Amino acid sequence: MLSKIATVTVYVDNQEESEKFWGEKIGFEIQKKFPMGPTAYWVELAPPGAVSCITLYPKSMMQDWNQIRVGVVFQTDDIKKTYAELKAKGVDIDEPKELGFGIFTAFRDIDGNEFGLREHK
Repeated sequence: MLSKIATVTVYVDNQEESEKFWGEKIGFEIQKKFPMGPTAYWVELAPPGAVSCITLYPKSMMQDWNQIRVGVVFQTDDIKKTYAELKAKGVDIDEPKELGFGIFTAFRDIDGNEFGLREHK
C-alpha cells in the first residue's frame, strides 16, 4: 500500500531561480532532475537525508496552478497492485501511465482534492 509522501509540488515562475533559492538559501539538495519538454525539468529537492521532496513545477505548464489546492504525491513499490486495491475500494483513481520520470497516476478524495501516486524506481 502507500509507503510515504514522495513529493509536494511547489508551482514556480522560474525553475532555475527557484532551484537556486532552495539550494543556496534553504540548503536543499537536488534528488532528481529529468527533462520535461524543451524548457522545463522535473526537479525534486530535499534537505539532506530526507525521505520526502518538493517538486518545482513551472506555472507555465499548469494553466490552473492557482486553483489547485493540493500538490502531494504518494509513493508505492507496486503501482498496479495499489491501483487495483484502491479501485476495488471505490477510490476515484486514473489508470497508471508511464511518464518520463516513472509510472504515475492520480486519485481524488471525497472533496475532489487530487493526489498523485508514483511507483518507486
